[in-house]
Amino acid sequence: MVMAGTRWRSVGVACLAVVAWLGCGDDTPEVTDFSDVSAPVAPDTQARGAGSATELILYDHGLQMPRARMQLPPGWRAQQDIATDPNTGGVARFHLDVIGPQGELWRSSAPGSYTNFTGTAFEPLWRQTVMTSLQGALESVSLGALRPSPALAQLPSVQKAMREQNAQALETDLTAMRGPTRYAGRVFVIHSMLPENPQAGVLAASVVVSPPPLLEQAVATSLRISASQQMNPAFEAAAQRLQQQAMANSWAQHQQRMANNQARFNAHQQRMANNQAQFDNYMAGVRAQSNANDAQHQAWMNQNLRQDYSAHDQFVDHIRDTDTFHDPDTGGQVQLDAHYDRTFTDGLGNFYQSSDPSFDPSSLDGDWAEVQPLQPGN
Repeated sequence: MVMAGTRWRSVGVACLAVVAWLGCGDDTPEVTDFSDVSAPVAPDTQARGAGSATELILYDHGLQMPRARMQLPPGWRAQQDIATDPNTGGVARFHLDVIGPQGELWRSSAPGSYTNFTGTAFEPLWRQTVMTSLQGALESVSLGALRPSPALAQLPSVQKAMREQNAQALETDLTAMRGPTRYAGRVFVIHSMLPENPQAGVLAASVVVSPPPLLEQAVATSLRISASQQMNPAFEAAAQRLQQQAMANSWAQHQQRMANNQARFNAHQQRMANNQAQFDNYMAGVRAQSNANDAQHQAWMNQNLRQDYSAHDQFVDHIRDTDTFHDPDTGGQVQLDAHYDRTFTDGLGNFYQSSDPSFDPSSLDGDWAEVQPLQPGN
């Protein structure tokens, strides 16, 4: 479980890398020096003129350094709010809007994860991610079904994710309204499943929307912008160090939890051994004072027909770590584990125990009622 979690973190980082098709970079050795960029211009575009294009710097407010640079066509601008958690190397915030001059919008947001252990799944998660990212920008959003995306799969950063993380490049179409104006869009999704658990994985989604006649041109522009990206080696090294430290901390915490659990188990075993020794000594005294027939008869009476409960019975329960309850089905008594806070019976000889204070017995089939352990004099 812990090893799967470690793998999960590494896959999640890879998916974050392609959330804006910016992350892991390609294999091109040429990287521009980022030392001349010292602070972000928030919340809008951080850019400098570069011929006919505009240079956009993606700045990480969590690590206080640039993440990447890319080229925007004339008339395009960006808004960003990006932060890496300096304690874990994970995502604290990730929001990026690249806005065109004719109503085009390319929006990227943080990745999401799903697992069968939490009752989440890929299909509803990617739809929810897209719908949430478009809140406040578009209304009446309608999404199609995902299909393979040859265009997205051509990007170097996506190809790297496909090689290293067995990622899928997917896309679908959308329609929406903004006031009285109709919009069309293309959703791009990068999906990576965990090899250890095919029902768990991570995804990153980006959306390109525009007036319908401009959609294909807007999609092509967004792909060209992403293809121009150059990662900051210093950021990649810092993020990797944080992720490795977080994984080491997680493993150390797991080891400590395992040691604590083992210590608790050993202590429980010792208590049980001590209780058993006390019980054996007690029973030896009882056997010395009674003959076998009386002991057998008394045990049968205690189990099936007795109605009273004495201090002697309470002492036996203490030695055995049990509680005794009245059984309305047989009219006798039943001994159950004493380590639970609440006990219920359906009156038909069935009992249910729980330590959850919020447990609702109506969730069980039948007519269940809570019962209390017998006390001396009952």
